[in-house]
Amino acid sequence: SYNQSERHRISGLAIARQSYMESYAKYEQYALVKLGDWRVDLDTHLRGYFFKVAEEYDL
Repeated sequence: SYNQSERHRISGLAIARQSYMESYAKYEQYALVKLGDWRVDLDTHLRGYFFKVAEEYDL
């Protein structure tokens, strides 16, 4: 069981998290989409690059 100050701290964290989600969820979602796109682009680029290198050096 938590004492008074621990309970206050924990409930404060829950409120802070909720407030954060309301403020920044849309930005977080946008960033995740951007990072996902970047990862796919990087993956495509590296696959193409290594395919060319493998052809060039007969690997």
